[in-house]
Amino acid sequence: MSRHDSNSLVQAEVALIATGLDLQAQAMSLLLAEMRALSEVLPGTTPHPPRADTEIEADFDNMPV
Repeated sequence: MSRHDSNSLVQAEVALIATGLDLQAQAMSLLLAEMRALSEVLPGTTPHPPRADTEIEADFDNMPV
């Protein structure tokens, strides 16, 4: 194997690793967006103005057992 071939292989491996890291960063961005969206709809995860006890109990009635 010549030096030129080994340099090509190293460059290809670097490109592959960079692509993998880019895909992981995109996946983490998507996961963060999903977590932010869920935090808006899950009870108790965002600050709410003071509510009556009946409203608070209603949130717990829908929770899975």
